[in-house]
Amino acid sequence: MAIIALVSAKGSPGVTTSALACALAWHRRLVLAECDPSGGSILAGYLGGQLDGPRGIGELAVGELRDGNLETAFWSQLVDLDAPRRERLLLPGLVDPTQGGSVIPLWQRFADYFDALDRGTPGYDVLVDCGRLYVNGPPWPVLRAASVVLLVTRAQLPDLSGTRAVVTAIERDFAEHRVPPGTLRLLLVGGGHGRAEISRALKLPVIARLPHDPRTAGVLGLGGTVRAGRPLMRAAAGLEVPIGALLERRRARLAWPVQQGGAGCGLSRSPPTRARSHRPRPPPRHHWPGRTAATTRPYRCRSRRPRPRRSRSRRPGPGWTSRWSGSCAGNSPNGSPCGSAAGSSQSTRRRPSGPGSP
Repeated sequence: MAIIALVSAKGSPGVTTSALACALAWHRRLVLAECDPSGGSILAGYLGGQLDGPRGIGELAVGELRDGNLETAFWSQLVDLDAPRRERLLLPGLVDPTQGGSVIPLWQRFADYFDALDRGTPGYDVLVDCGRLYVNGPPWPVLRAASVVLLVTRAQLPDLSGTRAVVTAIERDFAEHRVPPGTLRLLLVGGGHGRAEISRALKLPVIARLPHDPRTAGVLGLGGTVRAGRPLMRAAAGLEVPIGALLERRRARLAWPVQQGGAGCGLSRSPPTRARSHRPRPPPRHHWPGRTAATTRPYRCRSRRPRPRRSRSRRPGPGWTSRWSGSCAGNSPNGSPCGSAAGSSQSTRRRPSGPGSP
């Protein structure tokens, strides 16, 4: 899956808490990197500061600037969150925000190395906590190299109003650096406005919503026992499915063949077309085996002939009087005139006015 970055607009919508919950519930090998320029909090919060000696991205940046040994020093700076299996690893963030000056020049170097971890043996997904975007020295190279960028925000109106400007800034930067479209998605935290309403207002798809779970958030922020059955952990475990589906669709779109003559003309890729199956038509009847010209009947249309339309108006019968004239429309069945008693019993409209009428 390569790089998955989480970033927020303003305030504290729970980027670190969401990233840590996803890291603990991830089913693949994962490295959680705290790349927040304002400093990390997992080392002192969830882990309780129980590590010996300084460790994290700050020490890694100092060693890279001094010796250039990122490949050899990277694995020694990681913390195993699920010891000793080394399937969920943590790269702690800055302890002192003043160390951000040594990390800012190395964002591109870290982005290239994170991208190479997916192709290693064994391969690791990288979940990056980028913190707030509007700080000094945000990790723009990491966001551009990410396969999926999740913009974490609450579903309340004050948070959504600040998220709109961040969406515009990220989309403008991605367009300038030719980042593939469809990289940016929304990740909602807590209750509030609906997903469809927020997606329509910000013009950005919502990938998932994490529930408001204060008890689990407190454990992830201050340490303790994480229960996999809590609502936040269940939602974080299910976040891997839409992310994987999004990456599969992107790989399929990038693997589409280019049309002939479009390589040098700048034409876009076209989706693969399904080959049509042409069934051979049966031969004519006079070509069938055993058929001769003498036994072959001439062609006859087998379509259904249209039936003549029946008139809905009833024909006046015996004993009925014409509607437009006062004359009788016919004789009675026993031959008596229309004015007789037998004929008058058959009349249903206007009685005849001829002789013999009462």
